[in-house]
Amino acid sequence: MSRWSAIGPSDNGECGLKTNQVKRLKELEKENERLRKAVSDLTLEKLILKEAASGDF
Repeated sequence: MSRWSAIGPSDNGECGLKTNQVKRLKELEKENERLRKAVSDLTLEKLILKEAASGDF
């Protein structure tokens, strides 16, 4: 088992990630999702403006 796949205790009694690391990982995943949505929204807006500017609407 890789060190990245374990979030809890492993078979040998060692923890893959510490509690603070799991918390930070969840925070980063949430921030990543927020940023992906922002990029998606901006990309859609750019496409709409490009289409409107070209007169193809």
